Amino acid sequence: MDGNLVGLAAVVMIFGIPMAAMYTFYHVRKLRTEERLAALARGVDVPMQPELSEAARSRRSGNAAGDGH
Repeated sequence: MDGNLVGLAAVVMIFGIPMAAMYTFYHVRKLRTEERLAALARGVDVPMQPELSEAARSRRSGNAAGDGH
């Protein structure tokens, strides 16, 4: 019984954590968009957000421990 419970927990974690991360990313992005549209509707000058470089967007660049530097 314990082996089945561990396997079930592993499957739930494998699928649950990425789904939660995707939902959070979507929700935060949606809130930022709604806030920006509301500010524009009120006539507030909203500055453009700077584009991130490829290195800043890359997940690999965030891993300083594994690159040997």
